[in-house]
Amino acid sequence: MKTISSIFDQCPDALQNRQTSREQETRLRQGRSNAIQFLGLAKKPSGKVAGRLEEQGYQPEEILHILRELKEDGYLDDHALAMKTLRQRTGRKAESKAALAQRMKLAGISTEAIDEVLKQAPDDQDSARDLLHARFPELLSTYPDLSPSVKRKHKLKIARFLAGRGFSQDVVTRVLSDNLTDIMDDTYI
Repeated sequence: MKTISSIFDQCPDALQNRQTSREQETRLRQGRSNAIQFLGLAKKPSGKVAGRLEEQGYQPEEILHILRELKEDGYLDDHALAMKTLRQRTGRKAESKAALAQRMKLAGISTEAIDEVLKQAPDDQDSARDLLHARFPELLSTYPDLSPSVKRKHKLKIARFLAGRGFSQDVVTRVLSDNLTDIMDDTYI
């Protein structure tokens, strides 16, 4: 009669594969548990969770497996986080699409979610116009009555402000020319 140990002596690879499979499964469960603990009650982007798992020594394949499970179970939702960022960055906090994409990428939101959400974002010219009206309503109402030197000073200030929010020179020029008179009479950059 053969004993179990004699069977495994004849097939050491079978035992090794079974142990490796169990170890891997245990490691994946531990990784999932670590990720959920890291998430806590806050919604975090998949990039941040992946970074945390990488810091803890998990392999890329393991990280992808854990992230996929967490997404399926509703713990991770990069699309919702990207939409939240888009909603937060409107009006007085508006940014260009490029600046929004950079902000989301730095936050760890997946590229697919960023691309999908930015398709729904208003174009840069509309965002810049809304930002101009939200941040400078008094200036817009008094602009026609200002002296040329003060007009130039304000145009420069607004142009720098819009450029700092990621809007291209072309967008800045169009928004200023549409909303401020005499914009083309002198340069601002």
